[in-house]
Amino acid sequence: RLFPVLKSSGNRFSDVLGVIDADYRNPVGIVLFNHSVTDFTVKPGDRVTQMIVQVIATPEVAEVEDLEATVWRLPR
Repeated sequence: RLFPVLKSSGNRFSDVLGVIDADYRNPVGIVLFNHSVTDFTVKPGDRVTQMIVQVIATPEVAEVEDLEATVWRLPR
C-alpha cells in the first residue's frame, strides 16, 4: 500500500494513494495534485510517498449448510 509522507506533504497533496495487487509486476508511479495556491517542486530524493508491505492472509474457506446461532454478550 502507498501512503503520503505527512512530513513533506504539509496539506499540499491529496492523501489518497492506493493498493498494489500482489501479482502486479510493472513499475509503480504516483500522481501528485497540488492543492496549494503556490507552486511546489518535487526534487529528486524528496520523500513524498512511502510503501507499506503487508502480509496477505488467504485462509482455506469451508462451505457449510447452516450456522449455529450466535450469542451476543454486551459489555458490563
